[in-house]
Amino acid sequence: MKKYVEPCEKEIIEIVKGFSSEKIYEIGEINEGDYEITVESFSPILYETLCCDRNFEWVAYGSHESTIAFGGDKLIAAIKQLLYTHSSKFDVYEQ
Repeated sequence: MKKYVEPCEKEIIEIVKGFSSEKIYEIGEINEGDYEITVESFSPILYETLCCDRNFEWVAYGSHESTIAFGGDKLIAAIKQLLYTHSSKFDVYEQ
């Protein structure tokens, strides 16, 4: 859920920088555009947007329901370690 990710936004950005190339892809539904952005421009607080690296080794997606999904072995492991105090919220949908 977005409310657990927001306080750790800077740490998540640093995690992504650690195993991404300089450029990443941002694919948005709302702004109807696909972009190549610098990894420094990445934010895990997304709205109907998907971000991934050039090799598709990780993905982050934010929905309009205030959920944020992460994919990719390295990214998931790092996010789980960072947010371990909220582990009961992993892999569940909460209204």
